[in-house]
Amino acid sequence: MSQPFVFFSDLALALRSFGLPDLPWALPGSPLFCIGVDGALIEGSALRLDALREQSSAGRNELIAELYHDSLDLAVDFHVAQYTGTALAETWLTIRNTGTQPRCITRIDSLALDLPPDRYQLRSFTGSWGLEFALDQQELSGTTILESRAGRSSKGHHPWFALARTDGVEVRSQESGVRRPDASDHSEGSGASILAGAVAWSGNWVVRFEPHAGGVRLSGGLHDWESLRTSVWCPDRRHRPFVVALAPGDESEQVS
Repeated sequence: MSQPFVFFSDLALALRSFGLPDLPWALPGSPLFCIGVDGALIEGSALRLDALREQSSAGRNELIAELYHDSLDLAVDFHVAQYTGTALAETWLTIRNTGTQPRCITRIDSLALDLPPDRYQLRSFTGSWGLEFALDQQELSGTTILESRAGRSSKGHHPWFALARTDGVEVRSQESGVRRPDASDHSEGSGASILAGAVAWSGNWVVRFEPHAGGVRLSGGLHDWESLRTSVWCPDRRHRPFVVALAPGDESEQVS
């Protein structure tokens, strides 16, 4: 099985494709991640690429892109871990203020991908006190947010989701040029294209599904609520937000 993330690298890091060869999910040029700094939202694809290195061991391959924002004096390492024989990928950031001025950090998304125009069904789990987590299913329309601000495991949303594509909009991979099957092939349980994801922290997290360029922008990681909006990073402060995991596949593979 091929690895889901494929990148271009030159002066910046750019997404070539994300998904499986015959089931591409994200658009080339997606932001990869986003950081809110001093009132501006910085996309990962806009940072300068200083170095690209890999670490491999026991079927695990980790790509580390060393990126830099000159005017904000921010050094960002974007990590992508992928696993041989699976479609699982994990992404996270390491951020450091290398300048002499403090920076106000207002948002940290360990992942940001632009999904193509299509119809998407969102599946997630919600629970409450005395109630087991129950499956919610809804068709994406407008902005949908899954979140928790409890600071610990609690009721409400579970930090897991799955997206199912439900129509036949054409999406081509730059690698294969293969068109995925149309809606007639995507009945329940018949091999519909699925993207499952999770935030590796159940306390203070967010996953957003927002309309963008006719499609959907998927972003998430550490929640950008009030405790983060007042976070001021002094020079040389380093931070490592949560891991976000993704696994594309088809329903017959029971992605979960």
